[in-house]
Parts: sequence; C-alpha cells; structure tokens
Amino acid sequence: SSRPDQNSMWSEEKRLLARAQVVCCTCSGAEHPVLQGMDFQSVIIDEAGQATEPATLVPLMRLHASKGCVVLIGDHKQLPPTVADQLSLSEGFAMPLFERLATRGVDPLLLNIQYRMHPAIAQYPSYQYYDGRLRTGIRGTKRPAPAGIAWPDERAPVAFLPVEGHEVREGTSYTNFAEIGAIEMLLESILCAGDMRPEDIGIISPYAAQVRQLRRTLGSSTKLARYNCRNSTSRELSIEVSSVDGFQGREKELIIVSTTRANLTGSVGFLSDARRLNVTITRARRGLVVCGHFQTLSTDTHGWRPWLSWAQDRGLVAGCAATDPQAAQELLRLHGLSEEELLSGAV
Repeated sequence: SSRPDQNSMWSEEKRLLARAQVVCCTCSGAEHPVLQGMDFQSVIIDEAGQATEPATLVPLMRLHASKGCVVLIGDHKQLPPTVADQLSLSEGFAMPLFERLATRGVDPLLLNIQYRMHPAIAQYPSYQYYDGRLRTGIRGTKRPAPAGIAWPDERAPVAFLPVEGHEVREGTSYTNFAEIGAIEMLLESILCAGDMRPEDIGIISPYAAQVRQLRRTLGSSTKLARYNCRNSTSRELSIEVSSVDGFQGREKELIIVSTTRANLTGSVGFLSDARRLNVTITRARRGLVVCGHFQTLSTDTHGWRPWLSWAQDRGLVAGCAATDPQAAQELLRLHGLSEEELLSGAV
C-alpha cells in the first residue's frame, strides 16, 4: 500500500488544533507534521534562557508573517543551554537568543517579586545579579529557619560551614569525603530535630562524582537509617542529591551545598561560573547551608569570593563574628518586615 500523505495522516489532530486557543509544544515539536501550515499571532517561549538560538528559531517560524508578537521568558543570569561540543561552544552556540537580545540593547522586563526565599537568602542574588531590583513578597517569619542547625542567627537562615578537607580527582570529576562526612552529621542533627522531612531537603554539588558518592554514603548511612530516608516503594534516597543543572527551576525548604573543591593551588574549575552560583543559592525557601573550603573558594574572584565576603560581613560564616556589624543588622532586620515593607524597597 502507498504511504499516506502528511495531511491525511494527521487530519483529526489538525482539526482539533485548529479549534484550540492555545497550543503547547516543545521548541522542536513546533516542527511536527501536525503543525505544518499553521501559524500563530502570539508565540511564547518559556525557559528561553536555556534554549539555543537554532532551537528558538523553530517555534518562531510558526509566527504570523504580518501581525505576530513574540514573548521570550527566561533568565540569562542563570544556566545557559547545555552544549557538549567544544567547537560549537567556541563559536558561541551556547548563547541563547534571550541573552543575545539582552546584551544587544533589548532591555528585558524584570519580574521583580520573588515569593520563594526568605528575604535574607534573597538579598545577595538581588544586588549581585539583578542590580538590587529583586524584591521579596513573603515575610521572613513565614520562612522560619529549619531546626537542628546552629545558625549564626536564625533571623538570617544562611550559613557557610568551613570544611578542612581535600578534593579527590575521579576521572574528570571530583569528590570530597570530608564534606560528605560533615553533611551526614548535619543531616542527622536536622532530622533528629523533627522539623524537616527528608523530602524537604535538597543537596547540590556541581560535581557528578560527588553527587554519586553522596547518594551512596547517605543511602547506606546507619546514622540516618532510623529517619526513613528511603522511599518506601522505590527504596531510593528521599533526600534529593543532584547537580546544579538538576535543580534549575526547582526548590526545597532547605538546601545544602557541597562545593567539593579543596586544593593548595586555588583551582575551582567551573565553580567560577557565576550563573551556576546564582542557581545554587536561589533554590532554598527556608534555609541555605554551604559547605566548602574557604581558602580555595576565596580564589574565585567573580563568583564565590564576593558571596563569601557578603557572608563574612554579615556574620554568616560559622564561628566568625560579623566584619560589618551594620550590614549584619540590616540583614537581620529583614526578618521582621511585613510583605508591604519588603515590597517598598529592594532587599
């Protein structure tokens, strides 16, 4: 029998789509045969900051020729598209259309109110990445600091926990067993306090080897066994451990970060990508704990050093007093402000 033509093959689907007010698809799905011959007056592309330019052009080809409008929704200050080929990277293939427009004079309209994070967690990314324009629409008292952690001050649930360990190379990745041990002890204290369920906690590491080792160690931990840290059906670890990329667009009540790198040369690898840092420190709703080697991270002049300086000034480094008491008090003051007061000025 002869192969049916595309029109007859998708006739019923085309009939249904013709009656729809909104059609949802992926970028590549916009080229599906069922959409051939269709155009749209409005094309909205979500997560446009993570789509390559060629991928973005596919749905744009569905735009009505004379009376169409396009909306790109995304954040070019967070993770870019994943491009594995080094030649393509060197040719600029990883720059999304969203970022290209933003850097060529098309000023993005900032959605400047966030409802996820405690206002103290939001303060640094607001001024470091969004020119102080990001405001908080949730009061700090509705995001209480998780129990079981010796916070420098519970009114600002952010802490840097210095860990004096050493990185271990594993292929092209790294592990750090001292940080894993510190996180295991921290989790035991948190779960013993009873304020957090295992599924409320997320652990982020930028290195795949550290993610694997964390899953193995925590999954077999006798210290954590009595806290029901495994899914009753799948038996997988209920505490989510993933890479920065795996947490893009996600959130947890408490985020623990294992930065992993610890060496005498101050080498931080791709930890120096400020966009990765932005994603890492903006996933938490109620508390953020960063475990790392202070001296190594301090060599990262564009990413971690500014964050550590911010934390030091405000007394958020475990065991250290604030180096800027006024800045520390301003941060703590955010906890008691109402939503109206928070929205009246950038955090």
